[in-house]
Amino acid sequence: MTLHRYTVEVEPRRHQLKLTLLLEGVPDGPLRLAVPTWVPGAYAFQRYGRDVLQLWAEDAATGGVLRVTRDGWSGWRVEGGGSRRRVHAQLNAWDPSTAEFAGLVDEEWALLLATRYPFAPELPGPPEVEYRLPEGWSLHHPAGAVGLAAGRFRYQNHAALVDTPVVAGRVTRADWTVRGTAFSALFVSLPLGYEEEAPGFLGELSRLAECCHDIFGSFPFAGYSFIFETSGSSGWGMEHATSTLVTLDPEVFARKAKRAEALRVCAHELFHAWNGARLKAAPLGAPDLLAGSFPDGLWLTEGFTRYYEFVLGARAGWLPASAVLSNLVNYHRHLAMRPAWARVTAEDSSRATFLNHHRFAGAVNASLDYYDQGMLVAFDVDVALRQQGDSLDAAMRDLFSSWAGRATGYTSEDVLGFFSARSARSGEVVARGVREAAGVQTLASLQSLGFDVLCHEVGFLGVVLQDDTGPAVRDVADASPAAEAGLAAGDELLAVEGRPYRLGLLRYCLERRATVSLTVRRAERTWSLQVPVGRRSEVSQLVWAGSAAQAEHVRAWLGGAAFQPAPGAAIPLDAYDNFHGVQRVL
Repeated sequence: MTLHRYTVEVEPRRHQLKLTLLLEGVPDGPLRLAVPTWVPGAYAFQRYGRDVLQLWAEDAATGGVLRVTRDGWSGWRVEGGGSRRRVHAQLNAWDPSTAEFAGLVDEEWALLLATRYPFAPELPGPPEVEYRLPEGWSLHHPAGAVGLAAGRFRYQNHAALVDTPVVAGRVTRADWTVRGTAFSALFVSLPLGYEEEAPGFLGELSRLAECCHDIFGSFPFAGYSFIFETSGSSGWGMEHATSTLVTLDPEVFARKAKRAEALRVCAHELFHAWNGARLKAAPLGAPDLLAGSFPDGLWLTEGFTRYYEFVLGARAGWLPASAVLSNLVNYHRHLAMRPAWARVTAEDSSRATFLNHHRFAGAVNASLDYYDQGMLVAFDVDVALRQQGDSLDAAMRDLFSSWAGRATGYTSEDVLGFFSARSARSGEVVARGVREAAGVQTLASLQSLGFDVLCHEVGFLGVVLQDDTGPAVRDVADASPAAEAGLAAGDELLAVEGRPYRLGLLRYCLERRATVSLTVRRAERTWSLQVPVGRRSEVSQLVWAGSAAQAEHVRAWLGGAAFQPAPGAAIPLDAYDNFHGVQRVL
């Protein structure tokens, strides 16, 4: 077994890292080094290897320089040398667009992740890292690794090292305990109002942790760290086994909606400490950091976690029950708008994550978000279980007890078997929701809770607009009026009925007219066309029609959240919160 000994030196003014890797127990022959091409939780191949500015190697026993040649787009081949070889590298650590995946070195602080560190993928063995920091800098290391000495740690394997964000520098830190377990919050930059609002915010995080503990019965870690950056441009929201990275909006303490958004992201990432970090979809128990890993169960990893980010918000007290219900309706409504709704199952969406994790021209026809699909499956099975005196809370606790930590993780087939064994009804609900296109039963589940779900016809064109307002067309639904008229992704809407384009004018025509006149520009060509207005049915109202006993069931589901609707009362449907962005087919 080979031991990987890293020394990582932070160079803040250059925004770089100086790295030395000592490999002990190297077998004879060429040595292959590589940098990960992706990280679990971020399903897109990235060019992290380009951040290796220099790489050279030597025989550690003799000091002789070894020949190094590039091997593929993220690897190197080291020729010669004995059983101890030393690798040196200079690493760029300044790309804010990949900071949550690969780290960042600022002049005042550093987020250190091993995504850029070269490693020997064919050589098993526990890595050790010694962190060397500028004078006056502090080091915060999340729980999970073994501390060997000041600034030096051992990790179970390289995947565990990649999964561990280390914070160094001049940061603001708060520590507290929840049910005997240590929690920390590290702010690498502070939002306005921190002094006044931080105690309440940390109290809300404590309540969130308690709600998670109530579901699973214990914490799966010895300590947990929330790592916060304040920014109006970056978008951290990344889970790790004992920590999470979260971006706070600069107005997080000035606007209630921004605070709720931050707490919802924290809820999502903390729930991942159980569902995702330890209860893993196969083959993520042993991820291939070079060629990729393609699980079929991300609908559970991410979708069920998305469901709980809303449920936990209600139970912790910062999200009203009406907002949970509104989001369920809107997630369903906006998925059902997409042609892919009738084509793509949650299992297929999971398998295709490297293709559909980001939006592209044609995505509205070819892909669905397994976060959103899985959220609705979670709601459907929770309703089915609760009607039998059970709950998804209890099921998740038992699933975690049975499958967490298994070598490669669970498959969809394993999960379907688990729910089928729990009850025939819950097995049917999950199987249909996961393996059938448009298989979720969300509207029927709402009706069984005591709601009338009212629908009406609306006019539609079949376009997804850039930033949801236009005038640029992001995507076009096939078999829609827009597609029949020849509109394509990238087109720009210049005029509606001869008047300069405004979204309100387009909406007016879709509500009241059989055709709409559009002027469109594509590259250097401009033309006008008459587009028929299509018709589709969508949910317009959610009305309470349930009994007092059903209202009590809703309150029990949402943790005693205030829910006292009058008969015939309409639930507002204006809440739709999706940190992947809201995308409507107009």
